Amino acid sequence: MNHAMPRPKPRRLKWILLAVLLILGGIGFRFVFAHPGFNPDKVAHAETEMWRGYYAGKKNKVAIELVLLLRRQHGLSLPDATRIGNLYAQAAMKFAGAQGDYNSLVLPDLVQAYTLLKETSKAAYDVDAVAKAELAWWVARRTPGQDSAEQVGQKITRLYVLLYGRNDPSLQSSGLLRAQAAALRDAGGRNPDWAQVEALLQQSYRALGEGALKR
Repeated sequence: MNHAMPRPKPRRLKWILLAVLLILGGIGFRFVFAHPGFNPDKVAHAETEMWRGYYAGKKNKVAIELVLLLRRQHGLSLPDATRIGNLYAQAAMKFAGAQGDYNSLVLPDLVQAYTLLKETSKAAYDVDAVAKAELAWWVARRTPGQDSAEQVGQKITRLYVLLYGRNDPSLQSSGLLRAQAAALRDAGGRNPDWAQVEALLQQSYRALGEGALKR
């Protein structure tokens, strides 16, 4: 996710949140982090739609799908997902327009987002380490020589290991598949194979669920 877009004005944000409420029916369940109700195919679909909206410049769609993604991946309530999603989106948009100095420009929003996620999900990860791991794979994707699917996949895996507190082969597979989905989207230019992108993300999130929820 990487093209700068302005922060929604309060009136527009109001309508974005209203649309989200209509879509979700205003239901706010909260589960533990990596909750047992996690549905990998729905998460994959939400991420695919968020990517599609992002690259089409549809800011409202990105906002809605980001909230859906947070709810489906982490079982957050609607207000919590909205607060965290706003911070995550701010970080992504700042990153899109940055030419460097990512730690000072982007990292603070990611730290705040992951702090709120930790508090609401009752997780036990190191906030600073996780935020830096998130930023690391963003940077790798735009850095020649560090942007192969294998290299980016390793960095995504590092993020998952820190989030879920285990180094499981399923998490390694998930990281690589997500990086492959991103690379396939990039290779498609203006007309990527969205069905195949979503298929890779489905495989990725199925592997993530297997690794993150393993007892």
